[in-house]
Amino acid sequence: MKNILIFLVLFTSDIYCQIESFGKINGQPKKYKETFFEANNVKNRYTKGKYLYDDIYVKDSNNIFIKQSIFAEDKMELSKDVYKNKLKIETINYDESGKIVNKTKFKYNLQDIIIEEDFYYSSDTLISKTNFEYDNNLLILKTIIEYNLGANGRNSKVNYTYDLKNNLTSMYYVNDDQDIFDKFVYNNKNYLIEFYSKSSFPNRNQKLQLCNKINYLEYDNFNWTKIFLEEGICRDDGKSNIYYIERKFEY
Repeated sequence: MKNILIFLVLFTSDIYCQIESFGKINGQPKKYKETFFEANNVKNRYTKGKYLYDDIYVKDSNNIFIKQSIFAEDKMELSKDVYKNKLKIETINYDESGKIVNKTKFKYNLQDIIIEEDFYYSSDTLISKTNFEYDNNLLILKTIIEYNLGANGRNSKVNYTYDLKNNLTSMYYVNDDQDIFDKFVYNNKNYLIEFYSKSSFPNRNQKLQLCNKINYLEYDNFNWTKIFLEEGICRDDGKSNIYYIERKFEY
């Protein structure tokens, strides 16, 4: 079974932002830092382990949080977003030498709503094209993904459902080979706490399985500040990854 992070990367950054609500930032902070630690789960009791690394986020000229570059100043950033009239029109990913690994281009309608994402391998090879359909609340109802473009191209469809608070509650992905159903559960603060998934491959009769779980420990006035994150619970080898994460904000 996949986990949520791998699955979402295959689709769109917009969908990723809607689902991964444990990562959204409220309260207009100027900057913030996330500190990651290893963690353990023994009989459903989580304990903090050794320090791993820090991620520091600052706002760019478009008032968007970006992770500070992991490369030296004379090298390209790991990821770079390009904006036009405050709209993100392109995301470019680089390797450590500054070579383009892949890029995503974004297209909008006259109301500045994203309607298409085009994913390129290296700089100019179009790999997939994703189109979006919305409801009256501008929540994404359906995406249609075309990939392996050309004579042997294929399509996939993803349908989405939401609760009364506009939290994404399910995704149903279908292509010629398999179908995948994902379910999302939230706490009373509308933060994601559990992610479940099942796939028709290799066994169509698979049960819905818990894959990721987030345990929120502390909040400030606007955001969570301490969590335990366990991901990959549904992996075939039974070995999940567990992290303790602290966030410090500068408002």
